[in-house]
Parts: sequence; structure tokens; C-alpha cells
Amino acid sequence: MQVCAGQKSGGEAEIHTMRNIFEGDETDSALLVDVFNAFNSLNRAAALNNIRVLCPLIAIYVINTYRVPACLFVFGGSELKFAEGTTQGDPFVMSMYAISLQPLMSLLQNRSTAKQCWLADDATGAGSLAEPEKEDHAKEMFAETSIKITTEGLKHLGAALGSRSYLEQYVGSKVEEWVKEVTRLVEFARSQPQASYAAFTFGLPHRWTYFMRTLPDIENLLQPLEHAISDVLIPSLIERNCSEEERSLVALLVSMGGFGLINPSDTADTEYSAYVRVSAPLVSKIEVQSHEIPEEAEVQRLVYVTRKEKDDRLNEKLEKVKALVPDKTQRAVYLACETGASNWLTVIPLKDMDFDLNKRKFRDAVRLRYDWPIPNNSSVCVCGSLFTVDHAMICQRGGLVIQRHNEIRDLQAELLDMVCYDEQVEPALQPITGQEFLRGTNQAPYARLDVHCRGFWERQRAAFFRYKGVSFQR
Repeated sequence: MQVCAGQKSGGEAEIHTMRNIFEGDETDSALLVDVFNAFNSLNRAAALNNIRVLCPLIAIYVINTYRVPACLFVFGGSELKFAEGTTQGDPFVMSMYAISLQPLMSLLQNRSTAKQCWLADDATGAGSLAEPEKEDHAKEMFAETSIKITTEGLKHLGAALGSRSYLEQYVGSKVEEWVKEVTRLVEFARSQPQASYAAFTFGLPHRWTYFMRTLPDIENLLQPLEHAISDVLIPSLIERNCSEEERSLVALLVSMGGFGLINPSDTADTEYSAYVRVSAPLVSKIEVQSHEIPEEAEVQRLVYVTRKEKDDRLNEKLEKVKALVPDKTQRAVYLACETGASNWLTVIPLKDMDFDLNKRKFRDAVRLRYDWPIPNNSSVCVCGSLFTVDHAMICQRGGLVIQRHNEIRDLQAELLDMVCYDEQVEPALQPITGQEFLRGTNQAPYARLDVHCRGFWERQRAAFFRYKGVSFQR
């Protein structure tokens, strides 16, 4: 079966399938093939004919696209014509290549008892050798070829196929590379914590996520990576050494009040189990060498069940973490779970969009998120009260109250200016000449309202607005 097009988790399914087949009693050898320059070497005439017969649904598009040689314009005015292979960037390339190889796959299946699976130009076959001295027989069979014979294992579609010792060696070498990358990122995190945080969350974890989905029992092998994240990267990002409970907190998803710095050692087993379940229908089809794809309804059901179990597991973990942290941190996590409260952590820090924060702002924002103490602050406010974050938000002499008020006022004034006219900020009011007002009305000579405009309620009618900010203490 070809799993490069139209199959969800096709790569993971092939890896799981070949591991199951290779570890079976009836299998003692596997052949890994990677076709050199495959997409550029594809015979177009044969490919178009195969697609016309096997898949008429896309035949018209493919024939109209590839029946005429493609032109490559070279600097200087000359042209190069390509009459073979596929065009890079074509969305139908994978489907075209998969269907083109179907006759070859059928021929191999009819002539051999080996079980095979293809991911584009990467083919894997597994079976048994008839001779008792299997290794010597294999070396003799492939002596005049470039095929390498090994009894340990080989890299297979980015994962590993073979003995446990080879798997540990392969994963260990990858972990060393990832640790070096994390350590390198720490150098930038000291001066650019937000950019380094974005680089980690948007990039680095994807390097080992594929390993966690395809290789079993690698939790202990990922421990050095976890130590690099928890002991080196996190302190450089937030300038704080996290306790065990806080490490569990920042490992949660951002939408659940966490910080998105996952613990790879803690999630490896669940990721592997989830993808074994999701890919099970496709794995079963490959194992019996069927050309029929699994039922879409069954695949969707497994995806739903797996996702539901993952959500339940994360919610359970969140409750356990909240039970271990102080009450004020629990309240902070509750607020961080609100819709939109964590958007500032999930955006790319683009300077042109004013999404970037300097190191002080970023680290203070993280501490405010979890109600951690902010260093290098005065202990006493200018008003004489004990200086805390809550007090800073409500102190009438600290300046934050009027700043928040003015920001809201100016924003509303800009919006009113778009739909109304005669918009004014803090307009002068008419003097009082004997009028009577309700008790509590501000009758000072220089009293002001925040915004004035015309046409808000009805045409030509003046409207006045006053805004009041309210701070909810935690």
C-alpha cells in the first residue's frame, strides 16, 4: 500500500506496521529502499497512462498539466525543457506519484511473499530468508549491490527499525543534538526571552514530537532533554527556578493556564499510545497487504475518542496541579484560563505589529500571570501603603488608575469619531447659572466629561460619555 497521499498519519502507520511485522516470529529480515531522485526521474508517459486507467478522477488535470514539457527559463534568455518527472509545488504530486507506482507495487506483491509498504519513494519490505545462515546468505545475495547488511538496525522514515540497542543509540544521539539546540537558545533567552520562547514553542518541540509518536518506551531516553528545559531554559526565560509543582504548571497548555513548555519525558508514552490507536485501522490493512483504505467513519471515531481522552487527561492533570500550588496562584491560573487571557503568549512577537515585549515586560507579565513576586520593586508605595500588585492597580496616587482610564477614553473617542461627528475629548461644559441638580452632582467650575459627540442617539443631538474603570482584586 502507498500511504503518502490520502491517508491520515500515513508515515506513523507505516512505521508501526513494519515494527509489528519485523518483530513477528515469521519475519527475520527487512529491506529499506530510498529511490534516488525519484520525483525527477518519473516517466511521465507511463505515469499519465497509469493515472488514466487507475484514477480517472484526476486524470484530466494531470494530463493537461504534464503532457507538454515544462520550461525553465535560464538567465540570459535560454530555456530548458523538462519532459520527465514532476513539478515542485504541484499539490497533486504525491497522488500522481503514488498512482504511478501502483503497477510496480502490484508486480512485487505477486512475485514475492514479503510484506511491503511505501511512503512516496521510501519502500519497506519485510519477510523471511530461507537459508539457516541468514546473515551470511543475505550478504551473499546482495554482495554486488550497494545494499548494506546489518543485524542491529537502521533509520526508518525518521524513526528506527531494529534492535532495542540500536533504538537507544539512535534516540540518544538525537537527544544530544536537541540538548545542544536548547542550550544554544538559552544564550538568546537572557536578552530576548519572548523571541526565544516563541522559537521554542513554535519550533523545537516538533523535532521530537515525531519520535514520541513512532518509538515506544523512550521516556527515560528523553530525560536529558527535560533536564535541559527545566534546569537551563526555563530559568533563563523567566529568571526563576521553578519547583516541581511549578514545572508541572508551566508544562500545561497555554489555553489551560500553563506556559506551553512541555515535558517530553512525561508525554512520550501517551503520544505513542494515541498514535498507535489512531493508526490502527490503516496498520491492519497494511499488515494483510490489502489495497483497500480503512473506513473513514472508524478513523474519525478513533480520533474523537483519543482526543476526548487527551482532554480529560489534561483536565485531570490541571486539577492536580492546582491542588498543589498556593491559593493565589490557583486564582491566577483560573484567570489565565479565561478566553483571550493567553493570546499574548501564542502570537509571534512581530515588532511591526507591536507584539514584541522587552525582557523586563515579558518576565513581569509571566510573574503576574502566576502571581509570583516581582523583584526589584519598592516595598512601600508613595501613599504610604504596602506596595503590592493589587495595590498598584487601585492606588489613586500611583498613576495607573488615570492611565487605564485615559486609554479607554481615547480608544472610545477614536471609535466615536468614525461614526459620529463633532467628537471632543473632555469638552468644556456650560457654566451653572442657577440650575438645580441631583444630590452628588459634580458642580465644580472645571468639571469635565470624558467624550462629547453628535449623532450618537439621533441626528444633531449632543451626547456626553463618562468612563469609569473598575479593578478586580485577586
